[in-house]
Amino acid sequence: SPPSIDEAMAEDENFLPARTDERSNVKDKIPYPKHVIFILGNELCERYSFNGMKGLLTLYLTKKLLYSTDQTFIIYHTFNFFCYFMPMFGSFLSDQFIGKFKTIVYLSLVYVLGHIIKTVASMTSFS
Repeated sequence: SPPSIDEAMAEDENFLPARTDERSNVKDKIPYPKHVIFILGNELCERYSFNGMKGLLTLYLTKKLLYSTDQTFIIYHTFNFFCYFMPMFGSFLSDQFIGKFKTIVYLSLVYVLGHIIKTVASMTSFS
């Protein structure tokens, strides 16, 4: 039979057991692995970036790049499609090849590089 949750948590070296005495601090009461804070921080930054990009993409395409409304509509919805489709690619890459933490780091670097390129391109005048 599979191990119980208590047995599985006891075997995990990153698991912080809860303490019951009054003098324990908050860190000892959180029953999560220590590295969860990095995953949550990455998720927060990703959500902030996604929502910021979504809000500015239409303005950037119409005002800066002078695309028509139809072209902007297509690009905006293609961007949204890829934002929701690419996690499946990332999960495949993670499960089959490089592991979950390396996938998060490497694809976050690609994400940041894309924002740097977009930022530099919007600040530079090519005319």
